[in-house]
Amino acid sequence: MLKTKTNMNISNIPFGCQQSHFTGKPDILPGGFTFDKEHQKLSVGDIVSAGTLAICDELNRTIRIIKTARVSNISEDGTKVELCTYPYNDPCFKVGERVYKADCTNVDFSTVPKIEKIKETGVYVLYLSCPIPDLKENDIIEQMVESDGIAVEIGKADCLTIRDIELTDLDAGVDVTQSTGMFSAKEKLIPPIPNSQKDPTGKFLVANPHIKLISILE
Repeated sequence: MLKTKTNMNISNIPFGCQQSHFTGKPDILPGGFTFDKEHQKLSVGDIVSAGTLAICDELNRTIRIIKTARVSNISEDGTKVELCTYPYNDPCFKVGERVYKADCTNVDFSTVPKIEKIKETGVYVLYLSCPIPDLKENDIIEQMVESDGIAVEIGKADCLTIRDIELTDLDAGVDVTQSTGMFSAKEKLIPPIPNSQKDPTGKFLVANPHIKLISILE
């Protein structure tokens, strides 16, 4: 797929090549943002997929992504978890991060598995410190952080990335949308969205009803 360099820090795939992620062109949040490298682990070479859930800090002009992925296979002992990747999701988990099954509540953070190793060649596999209870193929896993001893997601997304972004350094710029306008984000063509990030109808982000979701391909 053709890529164009937009500046020294980032390689963006043109929106025209990514339009299938949305039913039309969403509004770009103006002003320019970078990834929050102080509070989140990212590496040069990572690809942040179009439609990734994100939290916008307009004061500091930073974006923090919510790392999710769908499970495609699990080893017998539960410590090797293979994740779905091509063509719509490029996981960018890091060693040391904690992951758990999305939408679980009241989980003791001390029991949440830590990523001990990641294999990215051929298939994307997480090697975990312990199994995730009741994890099954097609489940969504999500990065977790601690709050008062309980495992919680990093926050509620209020925006989505618009394009696939390849980090050529850690000061990469990023375009996001806080409004899909008359259009929608196609859930089957973007990284998985946990139910906890949706409103009761499942059609909008709970933290931003201006982001509309559609579950079918159009």
